[in-house]
Amino acid sequence: MTNVMGKCCAMTASAMNGMKRSASNCRKDGNIADQQKRINDLTMEIGRLTIRKLDEGQTAEEPVLERYRRIIEAREKIAANEQAKDVRKVVCPVCGEKTISGMRYCGRCGAELDRGAIAKNR
Repeated sequence: MTNVMGKCCAMTASAMNGMKRSASNCRKDGNIADQQKRINDLTMEIGRLTIRKLDEGQTAEEPVLERYRRIIEAREKIAANEQAKDVRKVVCPVCGEKTISGMRYCGRCGAELDRGAIAKNR
């Protein structure tokens, strides 16, 4: 009975760790989406400013460059968030299910996972 309780506790802890990682990745995905929206908004603003300046016969040097610098910053933030995401997976040796690393047991068949086989997929 004690062995079963220990396994249940281990499985619960493993599931909680997986949920925390998933929540963290979800927040990073939200940050990525925010930065992509920022890039799209700034790109449209660059287009409007450029067209207005060109329509007036002027150049659009500094306002365009300032927004371009902001786009570069947003791209760097996207890259940092992409790299910070924890997307490690391990394949169950019994059923072949891909499971988020940190899980001790397979979510499909319940087999114990080989913790040494975890590799970061990027």
